[in-house]
Amino acid sequence: MPEKIKAAPTVVYPESDGKPMAETDQHRKLMMDFILMLEDHFEDVNDVYVSGNLLMYYEEGNIFKSVAPDVFVVFGVGKKDRRTYKTWEEGRTPDFVLEIASPSTYNKDITSKKELYASILGVREYYIYDPCGEVYPHFQGYRLIDGTYQAMEFVNGRLPSLVLGLELGEHDGVLSLYDASLSTWVPPPKARVVAAETRAENAETRASEEERARRQAEARASEEAQARQHAETQLANTLALLEQLQKRTDTERIRGTSEGVAARVRDYVFDVLELGLRDIHYRDWGEPPGNGGFLFNGGRLYIDMGHLEYATPECATLFDLVAYDKAIERIINNILTDTGLPTAFFKNNIDHFTGATFGCHENFQISREVPFYRVVIPTLMPFFVTRQIYAGAGRVGVYDEMIEFGTQDILEGQQGLAEQQHYQISQRADHIVTEIYEWIQFSRAIINTRDEPLSDYTKYRRLHLLVGDSNMSEYATALKVGTTSLLLSAIETFYEMHGEKLPLPGFELADPHKEKTMAENRCIHTDCEGFYRRDFLKAGALGLFGLSLTDFFRLKAQAATAEASVSAPSASTGAATSVILVWLGGGPSHLDMWDLKPDAPEEIRGLFKPIATNVNGIQISEHSPRLAQQTDKLCIIRSMTSPEAAHERGTHYMMTGYQPLPGFAVPGYGAVISKLKEQRSALPPYISVPAPVAYGGGGFLGASLAPFSPGGNPASNNFKVRDLEPPKGVSFERVERRRSLRQAVDAAFKKYEAGNPAAEAVDNFYTSAYNLMSSTDARAAFDLNAELDKTRDAYRRDTFGQSCLLARRLVEAGVNFVTVSNGGWDNHNNIFSSLPGKLNAFDQTMTTLITDLSDRGLLETTLVIAMGEFGRTPIINRNAGRDHHSRVFSIMLAGAVSKVDKSSVLPIRLGWNLLKRRYAQKIYQRHSINPSVLIIIRTLSHLMGSVLSSHVGVDPSVVY
Repeated sequence: MPEKIKAAPTVVYPESDGKPMAETDQHRKLMMDFILMLEDHFEDVNDVYVSGNLLMYYEEGNIFKSVAPDVFVVFGVGKKDRRTYKTWEEGRTPDFVLEIASPSTYNKDITSKKELYASILGVREYYIYDPCGEVYPHFQGYRLIDGTYQAMEFVNGRLPSLVLGLELGEHDGVLSLYDASLSTWVPPPKARVVAAETRAENAETRASEEERARRQAEARASEEAQARQHAETQLANTLALLEQLQKRTDTERIRGTSEGVAARVRDYVFDVLELGLRDIHYRDWGEPPGNGGFLFNGGRLYIDMGHLEYATPECATLFDLVAYDKAIERIINNILTDTGLPTAFFKNNIDHFTGATFGCHENFQISREVPFYRVVIPTLMPFFVTRQIYAGAGRVGVYDEMIEFGTQDILEGQQGLAEQQHYQISQRADHIVTEIYEWIQFSRAIINTRDEPLSDYTKYRRLHLLVGDSNMSEYATALKVGTTSLLLSAIETFYEMHGEKLPLPGFELADPHKEKTMAENRCIHTDCEGFYRRDFLKAGALGLFGLSLTDFFRLKAQAATAEASVSAPSASTGAATSVILVWLGGGPSHLDMWDLKPDAPEEIRGLFKPIATNVNGIQISEHSPRLAQQTDKLCIIRSMTSPEAAHERGTHYMMTGYQPLPGFAVPGYGAVISKLKEQRSALPPYISVPAPVAYGGGGFLGASLAPFSPGGNPASNNFKVRDLEPPKGVSFERVERRRSLRQAVDAAFKKYEAGNPAAEAVDNFYTSAYNLMSSTDARAAFDLNAELDKTRDAYRRDTFGQSCLLARRLVEAGVNFVTVSNGGWDNHNNIFSSLPGKLNAFDQTMTTLITDLSDRGLLETTLVIAMGEFGRTPIINRNAGRDHHSRVFSIMLAGAVSKVDKSSVLPIRLGWNLLKRRYAQKIYQRHSINPSVLIIIRTLSHLMGSVLSSHVGVDPSVVY
């Protein structure tokens, strides 16, 4: 009997691999939500199967050949519930797989699973995403091309899926799906459920809500009727009360009491004009609740000892303080006009109600690091004694009743009242009885030493002054407060530099009995490196509008060196006749260009490698090999810093050297140099190619100093400069005839317009325009076709390359300052894929520019600068980019600079450190401009020029 054949054993495929479904709740939630979103999206497509964390067997009979993708999509199979997915039964492998990674699974996701999905299962698209951001990069995608996975590129921060017809990206910090055809994000499943439930609830309750709305409308109509009746009653009561107040105030006015008038003005401010809110706190016996209040501008208005008192808000700028001070004058005058009060207010009040004086109180802040009694007070006293000369309000007449109020002791030893003069330069001088005192209600002192908190009281001490007069002149107010603020800054700076060395140079009381020449008396002091009274008043009045004394002292200390450069410029000292400023708009990544961190942690160092240069010890990016061989001609400053990390404000700071100030337009470097240096050719002294850089204009120096821009793209075959040719149909001969006719007519009116700046400006404009149009040298400078093809190719035939070539031709033709703009450096995303091409172009063009200038003998007299508004963060962000970073970054200099300063090029360890150095003035120094001129340039104001001329004798021509 034949032997019975045994059946093959049945293979049992397990439904679970015994591993947890997800590493964390965050991973589990993302997996479930993503599966539901895909199911919702393909709800109406019958042959698309969406699943996740389901065991997938890919070799029949082998239970060990399995994988469980977190999320997968298969096209061409029907929708049904499955316990496992067997590829030989379904006849299809997944088209889309998403693995939700974590530090424990990432290595497998990026290696063995990636190989399995590509070579065995043939998954067309594979994505890896870490919702916790613990792996780098935390989001990546691959597309199967010729059997190999190729990394996808982000588009608008998202990865486009050709399989799904959707885009994968982060929305509100969560991986989501974006439907480009609808320009909207696919809503999460919870939002769909909530929306459906809401629609159902709305349908169920609509009828009841309509009924409720009807009842509410009836109730509201009833309430409105009651409210109307109540308002009418209140209005009647208020009108009656106002009538009573008017009668009482009129009575007080008839009596002529100052307190009654002050109360009426105060009430008008708060009750009628509604300019503030009443203060209901009890302050002391003289200031009961409702005595005053806070104004909406931040100031206070109240009655103190019978008189009206106004306090401005704390102000950060002198302009604000003067404006707030003038505001109350206008308000009070308007009130007197509106109410018809036959009253005049004296702003500077000498009030003997309590035997003391009342007037202007000033509050300043000074650093607590400076010893108050040993340094501050001894320096301030001589200043306050003499400040009244130019800031006093003045007083006419003798006050004979002073004896009655306890001031005879002040005048004893000075022949009593006979010593009073009929005119005094100060309202308050003979009412100040001591230098310093803490409780000054009945004993007025120059300085009140009571230390009450203002602003950050841990860093700053309050300086409370009583010696100053109030003044109706805003110029005197500005000089009074501004010079004091400037002196306090000088004290802080001098103490920081010299410690407790006393006194501050220039602030000793002069002895009038010593024989001195007039020249000596006009000079405050000559020991502080030539720091004269005229210098101080220039810096004082001008510096009030933003200049710190630290800047002034530092620039004065450098003036001698700069003046030597002006008198005898040479290439060895770095004296420049021209500047080429290459503006890298957006903020180039110094960490991937000039200051790489190969030994830093992975999240900082990036993907680029440093390479050696021809200067021992200096390395730069591997994507700048040409510049690496020119480093001996460069000065790479790695210690730049800026207080501004926003594009516009950062550009302003780097293009002017100053932070933006509302209402105050600071000129750019090119405008300042154009103002102070002679024009060397018919070409404009300041040119921007291909377009001007923001905040590089003339500022307060005027539009005439703004850069000339040729217009158009220098890389274009039909590049043509505007304004170099006469208007269409007009020949040069006709232009010359027109010019001759204009000169003839002009000569007849010259004597009537002599000294007219507007007329002179128009004449200068016509002259400059004619010179530019008629100059063959000017037209030749803009003609790029005159260059050899190999030269143009070396610069690169793109906008940036041809702009740099044009810049070289312009400085060769005598232009003082040229800016070349090159944007696109704001790499928040995918910096390591987008930057190599950018760096290659920059490397080739800048190397060619430097070499070309050197070969033509122009490099030693041309300062080349390459910089942006800031750098990039050391930390690489989740989008594989770097964000704005202004605390420390790098710029590149070449040409008319000193030999490479090793301290400038030493790398900052991790790119976070802050080294305080100032380089803005070096641009002027290399152009043979005295850096102390910056003090004047910063605040060229016609208004302050006239004030200085009339008050302190400063020639406005020096200011302008």
